Amino acid sequence: MDGIEISLVGAVWMKDEQWSYARYKGALLEEQLGAINGLYDPQRIWEIPDALQKKVDLDGSLLPFFGDTTVFELSSQQVAEVGELIDLLEPISENLATPLDRQQLHMTLHDLNNSSSPEEIATPIAKSKHQVIIIMKLLKEYLKDNPDHRYINMVSTRAYPSSNIAVLLGLIPKSELDFQLLIKLYNIFDSAVYLDYWLRPHITLAYFKPRELRQVEIAGLRSCLDQINQREVEIKLDILELAYQHFDHMNQYQTKFCPRTLTE
Repeated sequence: MDGIEISLVGAVWMKDEQWSYARYKGALLEEQLGAINGLYDPQRIWEIPDALQKKVDLDGSLLPFFGDTTVFELSSQQVAEVGELIDLLEPISENLATPLDRQQLHMTLHDLNNSSSPEEIATPIAKSKHQVIIIMKLLKEYLKDNPDHRYINMVSTRAYPSSNIAVLLGLIPKSELDFQLLIKLYNIFDSAVYLDYWLRPHITLAYFKPRELRQVEIAGLRSCLDQINQREVEIKLDILELAYQHFDHMNQYQTKFCPRTLTE
């Protein structure tokens, strides 16, 4: 870890394969469109994923779920803009879990550890926290020498249902440089906790209740998504404010530090 070198520009590799900006955008848009198109299948059976049942109870309340993560918190203006999109889900609120605390809305950069049992991940969290401190200190030094690499510009694509777990607002890097900064930053945190999947940038708008949706309810979801997807938001991410957080459930995150607050 201590020998890691930070470079946020240049050729981008994802999981041992080189990717172009065009390919990345295309892959994200294809996945999102596929999720939306699946809502038009009259034979669709709404399956309930185990991952949702770990986070949300049958009545929609959020269950204890523990872990650590790295996220970009939203500014007050961004919270207001995304909040307007969340408001458009009101017609299907009976199918959604407890509303998320808007002041904790964020874009996850890199997941680390999570479990329904805090004891199970206490040691992994202690290890990842130490590794993240090292990475963020290096990032802070890198940005002193490369201030033009501090910000990543993102633009929304479309809201879509992700694996019957949540309604997500998809995001893509706005330019080639933003793409390089985002993915190379993500890859650095693979040295803390390796993930076997590549980054799908998003903001979670709401979780579903863990129950099967009927066709009429799926139609209502489609209608809400159509309304949301007439709008577009832009998000500016500040790498110096990239937050290392602990969470106890999906509505309770605590920021422990970020590159800006770390000292030598």
